Formats: sequence, C-alpha cells, structure tokens
Amino acid sequence: MFIYKGSTPLFNLNLEGLPQDADKCVVTLKQNETVISKAVNLAKAKISNDSVSVSFTQEETLNLNQGKVRLQVNAIIGESRFVSPIQELEVIDNLYEEVLK
Repeated sequence: MFIYKGSTPLFNLNLEGLPQDADKCVVTLKQNETVISKAVNLAKAKISNDSVSVSFTQEETLNLNQGKVRLQVNAIIGESRFVSPIQELEVIDNLYEEVLK
C-alpha cells in the first residue's frame, strides 16, 4: 500500500474485531518527527460493512517525505484503549510540492 505525497488518500478501515461500543478511533501516520492524527467519532461516522473511511488532506500528505510511513489505529471505549498492529506504507514523491487549488 502507498500514499502519493500531496494527494488526498482515503483509507477504509476494517473495524472487524473492534468492540461494537467503541466511541472513537484515532488514525495516526508517523514518519520520523512528522505525526498526523485523525480522530473519527464512531457514533457519528457512517459505518458500512464493518468499515469506516478516513481521509487525509493535501496539506497533511505534503508534510511526508518519500520513503516509509507508519500507520496505526487506536480505539477508545470508555476508559479502555485498543491498539492495532503498526502497518508500514510507502510514500511516493511528488515533484509539485504545493496545494493544488
């Protein structure tokens, strides 16, 4: 799996195995010192086939550099926290390094 730098990737996260009463999840991309996190309120999110979609903006992905980026999902249920295994994705460089408008 990969991300093009400067794109607006949409991730469909499989929630299978996550307790049904989860309040929210936080999706985090980390590359060296760059950390980008997105919180998803599962009570208000549109969940289809045990999946929820999370997107990142051009501004966010322009902060990434070519190479590996790590992705992890944390879920919150009341006072409990659940953590997914870390996945590695490839960031593919983009010669145009500004937000397209």
